[in-house]
Amino acid sequence: MTRLRRSTVTALVGAMVLMAACGSSSGTIGGGRLAGTEITFSISISDEERPAIEALLTRFERATKATVNLELLGRFRSQVGARVNLLTSISSSQLVERLRREVGQGSPSIQLFAQDNLGLNALVDEGLVQEFSGVAAPAGVSPTMLPPTFGGRRYYLPFRPNVRLAYLNRDRFAGTGLPPPATVDELRAAAARVKEMTGRPAVTLSLAEGDPAAVTISE
Repeated sequence: MTRLRRSTVTALVGAMVLMAACGSSSGTIGGGRLAGTEITFSISISDEERPAIEALLTRFERATKATVNLELLGRFRSQVGARVNLLTSISSSQLVERLRREVGQGSPSIQLFAQDNLGLNALVDEGLVQEFSGVAAPAGVSPTMLPPTFGGRRYYLPFRPNVRLAYLNRDRFAGTGLPPPATVDELRAAAARVKEMTGRPAVTLSLAEGDPAAVTISE
């Protein structure tokens, strides 16, 4: 069997209202705009995923370092960057309730979070996230993978893709004379070719029932 990989975004990062990138300093220490900033990032992940997320955050902290002159404190010049506190103990449903409570009290403790794309609209409607339309999408991200805007305003960016696997029966496919498809477009073209040759459909898609169905069908 061979496998075809396709990435689709299913989790996105949002900034908390009234508290974006808030920390112990103004975020302008030295030449780094985020140097010295403290951020709490909430994401629900498995133990297997944690090392990858921690490595990503470490890269971010290093990238935000700036040289700070601490001579007035009797110390040498030093390097400081943003510090990210990783919070993994809050589930998606608990996160929403916590945001409602803390934002309502004017004291949000989470600045960034990752949330499934099925739960994004309510966060905007209830005013629990902050707009950051001025933040450009990462280079190389396909426009089709960007989350929708709300009234022309951007509240979310793509964060973590899911990898979809397609399985191919090598023996039955060998008679087509085609190479194994490596992209979605090639899979579509190969399926059309096999149907033309055999008169039967060549691709079966599994569609989940219940809440995930809308996402699966839209993909």
